[in-house]
Amino acid sequence: MTAFDPRSYWDERHYLVFSENFMTAERHVGVHQVSRCCAEITRLLADTGFEIVRRAPVFCIMNRPIKSRSRLLSATWSLIEKVTAKRHRPYLGSWLGAALYPVEISALRWMSTGPTTEMMICRRCA
Repeated sequence: MTAFDPRSYWDERHYLVFSENFMTAERHVGVHQVSRCCAEITRLLADTGFEIVRRAPVFCIMNRPIKSRSRLLSATWSLIEKVTAKRHRPYLGSWLGAALYPVEISALRWMSTGPTTEMMICRRCA
């Protein structure tokens, strides 16, 4: 497997935009996803000539709170998983998503970092 090189996605007229969990301490390797630590990402970006323009949370309650130790967020996510796992009632996930979306958007307005996925916008250093 080759290492991720952000330069391969870059064009001088564009920004590099990507999502990541930006773990605070160390990388978390799961079965289907690797969550890199913030220090690893910022070092990689600096080494490849990118500067960070902005970082913002993408999810608060509508994704697994991998960076949080909050019991409330963990309980909320467990409930969401239970509701959406009901295969014989697939409409429940749609209803729950529609109900949670305004709460999610409102919460994100007040957050500078989140308990889960965030988006980072970068540009090539001059």
